[in-house]
Parts: sequence; C-alpha cells; structure tokens
Amino acid sequence: MHFLVEEEGYIVFFADETMTIRRIEQGEKKRRDHLNGFLSRPLFELFPELTSHKKSLASLFSVNNHLVFHTRLSILEHQEKIKITVLPYQDASGAQKGILLLVPPEETPQKKLLQQLQQERLAKQKARKATIQARRASTRFLANISHEIRTPMNGVIGMTSLLLATQQTPEQREYAEIIRTSGEALLHVINDILDYAKIESDHLKVYQEPFVLRTCVEECLDMFAARAAQKNIELAYSLVFPCPETIITDRAKLVQILNNLLSNAIKFTETGEIVITVRCQPHHAGHSRLFIEVQDSGIGIPRYAQNRIFEAFEQVQSSQRGHQGGTGLGLAITQRLVLLLGGSISVQSQLGKGSTFSFNILIDCPETADKKIDILPSSLFLNKRILVVDDNATNRRILQAQLEAWGITSVAAQDGAQALKILHNESNFDLTLLDMKMPGLDGLELAEKIRTLQHYQKMPLVLLTSVDGVVDKRLLRQYDISHYLIKPVKKSQMLDLLTALFAPVTRDVKQHVDEMTLDATMSERHPLRILVAEDNQVNQQFMQNVLHKLGYTPECVKNGELVLHALEQEHYDLIFMDIQMPGLDGVETARKINQQYPRDNRPYIIALTAHAMPGDREKFTKSDMQGYLSKPVTIDELVQALKNCCSAKNNRFAKKSTAVTAEQNDTIDLKHIKQNTGFEKDEDDKFIKELLETFLDETGELWEHIVSALAKRNFAQIYGAAHTIKSSSQMIGANRFAKFATDLAKPAHEGDYATVKKIVQEMREEKKSLFAAVQTLIASFRKYDAVFTTKR
Repeated sequence: MHFLVEEEGYIVFFADETMTIRRIEQGEKKRRDHLNGFLSRPLFELFPELTSHKKSLASLFSVNNHLVFHTRLSILEHQEKIKITVLPYQDASGAQKGILLLVPPEETPQKKLLQQLQQERLAKQKARKATIQARRASTRFLANISHEIRTPMNGVIGMTSLLLATQQTPEQREYAEIIRTSGEALLHVINDILDYAKIESDHLKVYQEPFVLRTCVEECLDMFAARAAQKNIELAYSLVFPCPETIITDRAKLVQILNNLLSNAIKFTETGEIVITVRCQPHHAGHSRLFIEVQDSGIGIPRYAQNRIFEAFEQVQSSQRGHQGGTGLGLAITQRLVLLLGGSISVQSQLGKGSTFSFNILIDCPETADKKIDILPSSLFLNKRILVVDDNATNRRILQAQLEAWGITSVAAQDGAQALKILHNESNFDLTLLDMKMPGLDGLELAEKIRTLQHYQKMPLVLLTSVDGVVDKRLLRQYDISHYLIKPVKKSQMLDLLTALFAPVTRDVKQHVDEMTLDATMSERHPLRILVAEDNQVNQQFMQNVLHKLGYTPECVKNGELVLHALEQEHYDLIFMDIQMPGLDGVETARKINQQYPRDNRPYIIALTAHAMPGDREKFTKSDMQGYLSKPVTIDELVQALKNCCSAKNNRFAKKSTAVTAEQNDTIDLKHIKQNTGFEKDEDDKFIKELLETFLDETGELWEHIVSALAKRNFAQIYGAAHTIKSSSQMIGANRFAKFATDLAKPAHEGDYATVKKIVQEMREEKKSLFAAVQTLIASFRKYDAVFTTKR
C-alpha cells in the first residue's frame, strides 16, 4: 500500500460496512487537504456511480472479489474518466470490515506520450514478428512447390539426356533436343516463380554469362513450334546486321522474357504469324543495348488496358480475348526481369490487327569471342540462284535476306502458280525452297509439277514444314524431294544443307549430335560400390542407367530403412541419398549412418534434392552429407560427383594412422579397440581382455556353424553367422575378416553354393592368422602401442 501511495501517487479511501468514509491516505508529494472534508461522509456522495453496484459491493466479502468502475472526479480536477478499483478490507484484528477504493493519479501528457510510444513499439514488434513468420511460411511453400515440380522434371530431362546419348536419326534427335530444351525452360519458369518473391524483396540476382544469341532465340522458338503449328501460325525470326554472335547477360532471364512474350502471342493469335526481330546498338561505357520485338497478328489489346497490362494479377477481359486462364503474373514478371537487366518494355497494339511487345536490355560483348564461320569461300556459292516459294511474306523476306548475306541470289514466289511461271521463264535456278502448306498447290503438289519441267528434273528441292507436318520419307522419295527443314528454319541448318548440296565433296552436312558421351571405363579408373536411395521410380531408373553406362553396378532402395538394412549386408563407398523419402527421410538416415559407423568406415553421402532455395546446399553439406546435387541431375554433375567421391576416398585412406602394408596386411590396433569400445582408461584393461577372449570363443563357434551349415547347404544359418562375424570383427578392427564375412553374406542370402564354398575356403586361412594375432595381443596386453598384423 505504501508503494502505491507514495511512489505511484494513488489515493486510497477506506470505508466501513455502512459505506461511510473513515480514512483517506495520500502521498506527501501531492497532498490534497480538501479531501479531509469527506471523512465521515457517505461514500456514495463522493462516488455516485457506486449506487448501481450495491449488490456487487455486498458480495465482495463473501467471494473475496474485486470491483472496477470508471468515473470522472471533479474534486481531483480530473479531465477524463479514470479506472477505480474496489477491494474488500479487514483490519489487523479482523474485527472491523470495510472496503477500500484505489484512485490512480491522472495521466500527464508526458506519461500518455510514453504509453503511446510503448504501445506503438509493441505493435511494430508484433507486426515484424508476423511478417517474418509469413515470409518463412512463404519460403517453405515455395520450396515445397519447387520440390514437387522438380522431381518429375528430373525424370523428363534425365531420360532425354540418356536418349540423346543413343544412336538416332536426325529427326528423332531434333525432337529429343526440343524435349530437353523445353524441360530445362520449364525449370527456368519454376526458378522465376521463386524469383518473383525475391524481386519483391530486392533479392533477385543477375548472373552474367556469355552465350550465342542466335541459338538462344532459336531454342525459344523451338519450344513453341508445336503449339504454333497446331494453330497454323507461322513462326519466324530475324537478327538484323550487325548483331553480335555472342553476348554477355543473364541468359536464363532473357529466355524467360522471350518465353513469356511468345506464350502470350500464341495464346491470343488464331492465325497469321509471330515474328521476333533482334537489333543491337552501341551504348555508353563500352556496353551495347539489345532491342527485341515480338510481333503477332493476334486479336490485339484494348487501349485502356495497355497501361496496366504489366501489373501483377492483371488480365485483360474482353469479348474477343475471352478467358484464357493463367495467373496474370507473366507480364509482371517479364517487366521486372527487363528492368533488372537494365532495360524497359512497352507494347503497341491495335484491336483486330495484333500486338508488338518491344523491350531492350543492356549487354556486353566478349572481347575475344569464338566466331562461327558462316561466310564460306566466295567460290562455293558463286553464281548460285535459289527460288523461295512461301505464301508468308515475312518468311520470304527473312529467307531472302539470309541467302543474300551468303552471296546467293534469290527470287521469291508467293504461291505455286507464280513459282511455276518463274521456272518456265528462267532455267538457271540451282535449288528451290518449297513451303509445305500453301493455298492452291501445296509443297508436294508443286514438287510434282516442277519435275515435269525439262530443265528442273534434277534440281534439288527442299521442303519447309512445320514441326507437326513432317512428311514420311517415302513421300519425299516419291516426289523426288532432296531434303526437308523444320520451320522456323535455323540459320546453321540451312547453311549446312546448302554446303552439302553445293559442295558435297568438300564439306559434309553437320550432324547435330549431342557431344555428351558416357565413358564406360570410368568404373575401372574410379571403382566404387554405389547405393541409390530414391523413392521415385523414374529417377531411380535414370540413375541406374547412367551409372550402368559408366560401368558401375548400383543397388537401389526406396527409403531410409532399406538404406540402413543394405549397409548391414554390404559395404558401400557412395550413397546417392534422396532427401524427401517416405518413412525415414534422407537427412535422418544420414544422421543414423554417421552415428552407427566410424568416420573411416562410413560411406560418402551425396544429397539428391529438388529443393532450390538459397542456403539448401550449405544446410545439407554442413550436416551429415558430403555432397549435394539439385534435381534434375545432369550427367556432367553426376560424373563430377563420382570423381569427388573417389578423391575423398583416396584422401581418407592416405590419412589413416596405421598404413596397410604392400602385402595387403590386416591391422589390429589396441588404440582402435579402445576408441571403438569406449574402454580407454587403465582400469578398463580387463574388460578389453575379456572382450577379445569372447571374440575368439564366439567367432570360433560361429565358424563351426558355417562349416557345418555348408555341408547341409543351410544358407540361412550361414547368412546369420556371417552377419554376426562381420559386426564383431569390425569392433576389434579386423577389417579384412569383416570384409570376408560381408562377401559371404550376399551369396548365402541368394543361395549361391559355389560362391559360398569358395569364400569359406578363403576365409579359413584368414581365420587362422586373425586368431593368432588376437591371442598375441591378449598375451602382451599392456603394450599399448603394439600393432599386430596378420598376413593372408
């Protein structure tokens, strides 16, 4: 009470059972003497609000409760209502009962400000905590989504890589390359969705790398070629001279920008064409600026919507466009990526005529870039004339521009009738490019008519067809067509074909063969026993196939429990460990392995994960795993991981304190036994001696069981005995004998009598040497530094 009155400034009124004020206590710092005039006066006179709480006041003594009410006390010059607390009261003897009222001091402006600041500070802390929790939840959500998509994509890209390593026709290889490129682009889409969150927090990074500009554009068009062909849309592109061959920027982000714009163009174009035009201009400080346009002949965008089309979650709704689906994030992400690459993006559109999205980005050009030699000796194409037949004016223009860049004269025709008229009038064409789909005469029909012309019965004919319109090769032979190219025609393919046709002796047609090769002798240079822990059947098959082609024979399991069981049966040098498996996951399995096996005898573990969030690599490698591969796993990454494992394995052997001799001796080290058993004190010597004696007794008995079971072909008994011998031998550091036991367990489990018998015969001599070494160790037990070796 003293603290409330003197320090906090409370005024306390004491009233008896008749509700008469008997005493008033107030602090010395701010006394109000006029309050003494209320002594012996009714409590309700000073606090009239209490009249409505008479029943509550009567119950205070029976339930030992308290009452709170609010009032404005004019006698205290309070400007606002204050909270008054009423409590039951008894004196020290307990004879007199009453109540006391606690009246707090009125808040000063300074105190109010402090309280307000405190409340604001607490509110900010709460909001910040909620923001952090929401961000963590968002990160977990994005990581899980990434994992669920990456896991099946691992199978798609992995199996396509294996397919590309097999013998294929050019057509099959073209399709397989498109599948792989499309799969990799989908991964970029996943990454960019993850990047959208980073964009909002300014955490998105730009990765500068050199790459071939033309190839980048062509691969983007390849991914949409099938969709465009289904809608009968022409795809074309043009790199306006002087565009550099190689540029330096963030390739993945440029691809995503182009993919988003191409996807929108195809979505809102029902017929006509989509054309990419690329230009480059010098910029300040040695940089260049790349200008790219994606033009379509689609339905267009209303003027009112053009200003907000780049906003997140915005979708243009109109009777023409209808509901096309999507999240409305594509163009928002595109704009953010363009800004990130130092550029800007805009759109020009007219309803019913189409749209043109134009963007520019800053790039660098490498000072010493490998230049592809497209300009061949002038004599190769000297005086060559080619007829280009295509109903699409853009295609004709682009093809003619490319041919002229190589020094070839070209003439264009917009349909079959015009082409036949030109060929009737001129007899000096060396080759004709025929579009497959044209009004009137199509490409095959035109080819048939050209062969009836006297001067062109042997002229090479090349058919240009969409990806879904590839004709059967028998038809090509039937119509005497030399070759076909898939649109949009790649510059490199056209050059290779023309070179082959015009100079077949001096240059062969370039084969688009995947340069990736699998070295079947790798397992001989880097021998490893490999276990693959992966619950996804497709991913498991991919890992098996790649490892088989490298000469390995991996074992596969689908969860952590089976990993631990496999390690009990066999020693493995390397485990590829999927992180998310049913039951015991990869992280927990790795932890158990490192607990159960000594450092020098545990496998090298590489995490396989579809997680792609920042910090995942560090998290896994700092835990119980030695490596990390993000799905989808590429073959190059897999091969490098195998080499890293072999290097670590060699370093581990090199650092062993007790070296294995040139004769392949097995070492029994007293220090090793003490570390393994935990009996490291002098007084523990007797326990170690008893352990070694028990080893001799039990192993001798188990050996007799093995010999007896072999005669009866009781493989189950052999398997059990071998498993026990392996564990006890590892305990005392008899690794050679433990290896024999491991080798024996597998054929015993499979019922392979011949192999079991062979291993038992080899183990017999090893057992004699081991037992002699153990007995010697027991006899000279207190020689702590003694090392006993046994020879085969």
